[in-house]
Amino acid sequence: MAITETVNEDAFVSKFKKVRPNNFTVDGLRALFNYLEELSDETGNDIELDIIAIACEYAEYFRIQDILDDYALEDEDELRQHTYIIEVPNSSRIIISQF
Repeated sequence: MAITETVNEDAFVSKFKKVRPNNFTVDGLRALFNYLEELSDETGNDIELDIIAIACEYAEYFRIQDILDDYALEDEDELRQHTYIIEVPNSSRIIISQF
């Protein structure tokens, strides 16, 4: 048996900022929330709000070149072969599922 909690975007951002204030920007958290909500809808599975696990699984970068350097990749196409890319609206930041 499990106890679950449904959160909206604002609650997701607020809870995340309390536990892991430096992992993501507010805009990044909003993009991540929308991605996770769409993923849940597509798969038909609920996603547990485990802030530590999410912070370990995803990372926000300010430049794609930083990701390419961190993972020793040649270009964005190669990156897309390894992971999902979540674009943060109105910015050059992106979130990836770490691999």
